[in-house]
Amino acid sequence: MKAKSEVANRYAKALFSLAHNGKREAVLEDLRRIFQVLTSNIQTRELIESPIITCAEKALIVEKFLNSTKLLEEVANFVRLLAKKNRLDVLGQILSAFESISDDSNNVLRGMVRSARPLKEPDQEQIKKAIAKVTNKQPILEFEEDKDLIGGIVANVGSYAFDGSIKTQLRKLKENLMGP
Repeated sequence: MKAKSEVANRYAKALFSLAHNGKREAVLEDLRRIFQVLTSNIQTRELIESPIITCAEKALIVEKFLNSTKLLEEVANFVRLLAKKNRLDVLGQILSAFESISDDSNNVLRGMVRSARPLKEPDQEQIKKAIAKVTNKQPILEFEEDKDLIGGIVANVGSYAFDGSIKTQLRKLKENLMGP
């Protein structure tokens, strides 16, 4: 997804405030589904992004998908509004902004942990607990094997970066030995 624009942030905030607390997760899931449906087919994506296709024609395309997909009424109406306002091209950015707003509201941080070898479940849980302690937020982490690492882990979580890789530890040791 592209970087979030101010327009996308405004739409996401509006939808988030419209969705009641109990429905916010369902709204998020529906946004993900409709985004997937509208972008998975290259021809559909090109039609939606085309400046040649009128708003009315885009609205018809969207309505076809909305009729074949069971979505919350709030999400269906929101997507219709985007089609009417010719803003379907920012749906991915809106989705990203909505996820960020939802994560902030739920005190959640998302991130990626890279390690030289696959981490076992107990190790993953230990890393999650350590990150939660430092950030005071609930981390939702993806774990990935990175063959470029000699050993250790590198975690990027929200605006935090934790580098416990062997390479970084060796570099710090070298700097300490070499002095100022």
